[in-house]
Amino acid sequence: LEARARESRTMLKWNQAKIERSQHKGDFKVALLEPVLGFDTRLITMSIHQMPPASYTETHKHQEAIVWIRTGRGYSIIEGDRYDWEAGDCMHIQPGVWHQHFNTDPDHVSQHIAIQPTPLLEHICGFPGLEVDEDESAGVVPPGYEPKLPWEFDYSVPWPRRV
Repeated sequence: LEARARESRTMLKWNQAKIERSQHKGDFKVALLEPVLGFDTRLITMSIHQMPPASYTETHKHQEAIVWIRTGRGYSIIEGDRYDWEAGDCMHIQPGVWHQHFNTDPDHVSQHIAIQPTPLLEHICGFPGLEVDEDESAGVVPPGYEPKLPWEFDYSVPWPRRV
């Protein structure tokens, strides 16, 4: 374990992060803390997901997730129930439940920080991972849309006012 820890990555610099399509279409993902990046994390992974304006993901299920909405507004269907969300909200997705996310803003992306116990569950119980209900219409990217890394956005737009 000591050698494994010594060889493990300690930091991901901002200019080393990459953005890619997620496995469940409809959004893009920036991995921040994952074994594939060289981190010897045994408990959690962390990533930022970005949904283009007026887009949605395929219905999917995976291990437990804590999802904090960084920017945007929309809703998620979790086991058939609708949950509206906006910047600052936080969701807890139970392990193995079917769910789907929708960005309802026609002009702006939504960004979500996702924390998942993937390494822990794969180690102790062989959790099967992601399952997707494929949907050809999900994941359609608006014409001209170019995904950006989270720090490339103009955040001068204020957070929603709370009454």
